[in-house]
Amino acid sequence: DIPDEPDERARLYRSRLAGRRVLVLLDNARDGEQVRPLLPGDPGCVAVVTSRDALAGLVAADGARRLDLDVLLPADAVGLLRALIGRPADEDPAATTELAGLCARLPLALRIAAELAAARPATPLRDLVAELAAGRLDALNAGEELADVRAVFSWSLRQLSRDVARAFALLGLHPGADLDVYAAAALTGTTPARARLALSRLHRTGLIQASGRGRYRMHDLLRAYAREQAVAAEQEGAAGTDVSCEQALTQLFDYYLAAAAAAAEVLFPAEPHQRARTTTAAAVTPEMPGEAEARAWLDAERANLVAVVVSSAGHGWPQPATMMARTLFRYLMTGSHLPEAHTIYDHALNAARRSGDLAAEAEALNGLGGIEMVKGHFADAAGHYRDALESYRRCGDRPGEARVLHNLGVTEHYVHNHGAAASHYRQAIAAYDDAGDRLGAAVALCGLAGVETEMDSLDQASDHLQRALPVFRDEKDQAREANALAQLGDLSLRRDQLAQAADFHEQALAMFRRIDHPGGVAAGLSSLGEVSVRRGDYQQAIGYLRQALAQFRQAGNQHGEAATIFSLAAALHGAGQPAAARTELEAALLLASETGNTYQQASAHRDLAESYCSAGEDEQARHHWQQAVDLYTQLGAPEADQLRSQPIPRSG
Repeated sequence: DIPDEPDERARLYRSRLAGRRVLVLLDNARDGEQVRPLLPGDPGCVAVVTSRDALAGLVAADGARRLDLDVLLPADAVGLLRALIGRPADEDPAATTELAGLCARLPLALRIAAELAAARPATPLRDLVAELAAGRLDALNAGEELADVRAVFSWSLRQLSRDVARAFALLGLHPGADLDVYAAAALTGTTPARARLALSRLHRTGLIQASGRGRYRMHDLLRAYAREQAVAAEQEGAAGTDVSCEQALTQLFDYYLAAAAAAAEVLFPAEPHQRARTTTAAAVTPEMPGEAEARAWLDAERANLVAVVVSSAGHGWPQPATMMARTLFRYLMTGSHLPEAHTIYDHALNAARRSGDLAAEAEALNGLGGIEMVKGHFADAAGHYRDALESYRRCGDRPGEARVLHNLGVTEHYVHNHGAAASHYRQAIAAYDDAGDRLGAAVALCGLAGVETEMDSLDQASDHLQRALPVFRDEKDQAREANALAQLGDLSLRRDQLAQAADFHEQALAMFRRIDHPGGVAAGLSSLGEVSVRRGDYQQAIGYLRQALAQFRQAGNQHGEAATIFSLAAALHGAGQPAAARTELEAALLLASETGNTYQQASAHRDLAESYCSAGEDEQARHHWQQAVDLYTQLGAPEADQLRSQPIPRSG
């Protein structure tokens, strides 16, 4: 009674469903054409279709409603394992959570893992976790095709054309969490237009997931499977294997280097950036016509750029790691991306040392010094800088020598070794002049002006700042222009010109906000707080300083945080809150101790001595006074003699 022709069968099928209420389940559909004859026409019937394909045709032509299923939520994945495994999962919740992650929270993988655990009840769950970590796809096999993760993945792969399947395999080589069409084009050695088509097809098939606008990711199990396919195709010399794994990664690293250099040149046009030398003409970079687009690209790709450095350094390709470190320095430091910067420069240093690249080693050491300096770890920073200086001198790099001499000046400046700081700054200016670096010399002049301000050589400091400002404006270096304006504000404050100081600091703060410089914004708020303290407007000062503290903490700038706490304590004292001020000073002392900033420790003890003396707590006051004297003496700071000339704090 079953007709031979498919159209006649479909008519008979629909006639049998007429007038009934039937739920039709069509599982694992290849595409819309395969299931369209089986869609019931009666309004009382509903069809549920599952597929690895998005089935866009059914949505567009047949009124289907699509429900995209992602992997399970972390809590649901753990809950499924606990339900399937039972007591062992409850006894070792950490192993259960790790097991869920290793299964990429895929229901099939979770069920296979649970079955393996149930089959070996005497084996600790931790051992299964170790097995999966060592070889996930091999372990996730329950002995038949329907329960083998690798086999199930292969079903989706069979639906793809050769080019799209090859693109899937190469995408698995990407070291980061996600990628866009330009990175996909670089990996596959094709154009962005063709890469976009491949990504779209892979997304419809469920082999990649959308992670944002124009961005895609793979979960870990699919990534492992894709890498297997890439390596296997290369080893077998499969037809169409026109891009080897090494060539694909080289093209990817070249792309990221070229795009990062282009973005850095837009953001920091005054500084020379080493353009990445691409080995293929296929590395097309996105357009970055302005600062907003350049910064947005770097922000979106920051994790991938870190992954590129880690991957290239780990695979014996030092050049991408060291060149990326050099290219990203200003972006990472001005944006306070310290964890990423540390990872990049640590791996770049190891790569440079393995390859014997002395110049790259010096660059990485200089970068690590900058990170430690921002954190307030000045002894560690100085150690990195001295090592970098030796490397620069050994390879005859005068511009590099100038940069690190300047940085040593900043380090000595922060710990108030004014003589050493001024000497380093002057050496840096001479080295910059030798190298013909007008901008670098202007930056070092500002550093020298800062020392002169603190030593009350105010006319010299003003002259140096006025010489530096036009250079920054000519070079369109807004970050350094803002720093110079802030220094003029500090100088005005030193001269007790409060209105002028506030004006300079407000200009600097507005510029820092415009260029999205978190550290500069924090410093600007802190400086306006100091001006408000001097004006006696303590409530306004407290507001500025608490905002600055939040910014410094978010940026991980512990030196700035401690310095701001001192100003906040002064504001709280002025506002009649001495107990709150002492609490802040104790926090500053703890922070300075953690970072090893002896000068700030001494200053905290000095201010605590004065506070406890005012409160009539003589014993505490004497303790902190003696600690301050000892630490200032250890540093050779003039404050030691100033304190000795005063009587030991005593109430009344």
